[in-house]
Amino acid sequence: MPYWAELWESAMGVAATVAGMQLTESTRVLDLGCGMGLAGAAAAAHGAVVMFADLETPALLFAKLNSLRLSRRVRVRQLNWQVDRLDEQFDLILGADILYERKQWEFLDEFWKAHLADGGSILLGEPGRQSGDMFKPWIVERGWLLREGSQLTRPEGKAIRVFFLNRV
Repeated sequence: MPYWAELWESAMGVAATVAGMQLTESTRVLDLGCGMGLAGAAAAAHGAVVMFADLETPALLFAKLNSLRLSRRVRVRQLNWQVDRLDEQFDLILGADILYERKQWEFLDEFWKAHLADGGSILLGEPGRQSGDMFKPWIVERGWLLREGSQLTRPEGKAIRVFFLNRV
């Protein structure tokens, strides 16, 4: 089964965290590696304008379908964060379970630097992998301020780590 076709616990954790944030119609959100679009749909449902971005076309189709009732606040974009750049910046960049491959971190760091608006934040959901532990000192060394919290995905679910990144 393709990775994007599963509703990951991390996406539920990011969506639950987003639901507790103050978002407005002027909040620009990028759901990076959106998969089925749960985190971005949560942001749109709470008032933000959202771009779903994923490498896989079927994922984008499902994200669009899953946010159909929010269609005036969402758009989709096929994107490879390793090479693609957008002509815009975002107040909030979401990423659910995108840190598992160490070789992607440099690409993500450069992408985030190019696309995070001044004063913006990155919100990442991470399920407690060893790679998440290694990511923390790595990203701080690159000039990011990291705050860590946790979010229950459902009463019987496990807590997902949430990382908030801001530029120092």
